[in-house]
Amino acid sequence: MRRAVKGLPAPGKESEGLEIVFHEKIGAHDITVVKASDAGELLKFVSNRAESLGISIKAGEKVEEIFEDYLARGFGYWVLDVVEVGDKVRSVEPIVYRFRSDELYYPLKVSRAAEGETQITLYLIARSSIREDLLPQGFRIASYAGSKKPLSYPVSGEELEAVDPKIARMFDGGAWFTAVIYRGALKDLREDLEIGKSQDKGCRLIEVEVEKGVYGVGEPVRIRVNFIHLLPGCFEVMVLHHHEIRLEVISEDGALLREWRWKTSGDLSRTVSWTPEEEGSYRIIASSWFDGRVLEVQAEEVIEVRGEGQDEHGDAATSLILSSLAFGGAFTALGVAIGYLVASKLERR
Repeated sequence: MRRAVKGLPAPGKESEGLEIVFHEKIGAHDITVVKASDAGELLKFVSNRAESLGISIKAGEKVEEIFEDYLARGFGYWVLDVVEVGDKVRSVEPIVYRFRSDELYYPLKVSRAAEGETQITLYLIARSSIREDLLPQGFRIASYAGSKKPLSYPVSGEELEAVDPKIARMFDGGAWFTAVIYRGALKDLREDLEIGKSQDKGCRLIEVEVEKGVYGVGEPVRIRVNFIHLLPGCFEVMVLHHHEIRLEVISEDGALLREWRWKTSGDLSRTVSWTPEEEGSYRIIASSWFDGRVLEVQAEEVIEVRGEGQDEHGDAATSLILSSLAFGGAFTALGVAIGYLVASKLERR
């Protein structure tokens, strides 16, 4: 529900470059959402809003440059959340912001508008473990108190459900929890946290290989699985665990035809053989599961199986060979006939 609150700006167009799309007083939070396309107009609005609340801020050229950078990257919506601190230490109910994104994202560069030193702790939930080299400059993976063990470990679907059912629905059966921290100057926050699908490779690698893409019915298919436990630059979670490597052959209708499973605490390489009995398309899927519960990495190959003894060029090749034999036979017969006629004429002479 959107409503205007006494003393607060109501939703509506402020100027050509800025529009208030939401304004609500929620508990201790005074929230304003604006849609902006002009950095100057956005800076003016923020300055006027702060002044109306009796807050003194330095909204100068540096802030406008930050606004311009975000707008150039397509960030058009801005949230101003004002919380009255008071004289006593107290907790405030958090606000959840939901938005569509193809990557793990958290804005940090905007904090450069302020000055001084800070400490930032982010609790990240992702489909796989997060490598430290993917974090913004100055961030590192946190450790348990009194040790160097990284605060990064898998969580089950049940554990996510206990935290928040909405979070649990975002992941299929489990996820990875990672705590990251930053200690330093606000002016050094030069980039946001952005870990996209192309970057988020995790620390495991699995490959599945077959010798070719088309087989015949009854022809053995050799399948090779390679699992790399830790990629360069990664570290291991210091708890007792194992990795379950699964290899599955799936039919066109989704039925599981054959399955192999191995447990390992390091690298693993296996080669198996499977013989298809029917024509069709088959998916060969290799995957790694942390403690047999949480999916880590997955790879897939697809093969086609055709009639017995035929490859993808079998019919055409056979037809070409038969045609060649037919033409060869015709020319041989013609040569014999011509030779016979010549010999007959010579005898008559």
